[in-house]
Amino acid sequence: MYSAGQQVAATTEAATAPVAPDENLPPLLREALQIMDSDDGEQAFLHSPESLIRGFEVQLTNSGQSQR
Repeated sequence: MYSAGQQVAATTEAATAPVAPDENLPPLLREALQIMDSDDGEQAFLHSPESLIRGFEVQLTNSGQSQR
């Protein structure tokens, strides 16, 4: 069993360790996470509206095709 100090150290280490993007994530989310990891977050912030727009375009395209 771990002491309280060891648990805190292990939790802190796990929280600060770099995490590779999960290959099971949607491509746009994976791209946003990669941008956030490589930059100060501004590009990821700007990428979010683009991701939403792409998602809405896909939904509109798919709903238009299902109505035909």
